[in-house]
Amino acid sequence: MPRILIVVRTGVSHFSSWLIFRRSHQRYQAATIIISTPFEIGILAS
Repeated sequence: MPRILIVVRTGVSHFSSWLIFRRSHQRYQAATIIISTPFEIGILAS
């Protein structure tokens, strides 16, 4: 269950970052990396 929840959260974060990425290209590109990294680490750790 923990893995599935983390994967879902990561999918939501990537989807929301994709929406914002379309609006502000350069600013959110760096923010996406910062936001996505903890979720990816969480998947590897679990």
